[in-house]
Amino acid sequence: MFVSDGKVFNLGIADTVRIIPIAATFGYRHAGRHLGPYVGVGIGTYLYKETSDFAESSENVSERFTSYHVLGGVELTGRAWLRAAFEVEFTTVPNALGTSGASAALNEHNLGGVHGRVKIMVGR
Repeated sequence: MFVSDGKVFNLGIADTVRIIPIAATFGYRHAGRHLGPYVGVGIGTYLYKETSDFAESSENVSERFTSYHVLGGVELTGRAWLRAAFEVEFTTVPNALGTSGASAALNEHNLGGVHGRVKIMVGR
């Protein structure tokens, strides 16, 4: 991809990006009779690797970035062996992007975002 004057041009060159997030969350859960709301905060690391078919080995990227996150959710509690939980997490990975290439041209600097989860839990 090439960006010029805010316009994006696809060059047809394969670019592979691999991101492995590793994180720890510390939280509090209120054990209610039917609902168990919870909140948490955490820190982690993103292992970022980018390779391109026509790049020299020195042009490929392999870096590590610190991440921070907050989350909140609710677990449907009870005595059943099958339970569900719904969760929303906001993650920020500041200064992971934007130093060069398309991310700099598009003014993108944060690798984080918002994601939702539905959890199915088995057991007591």
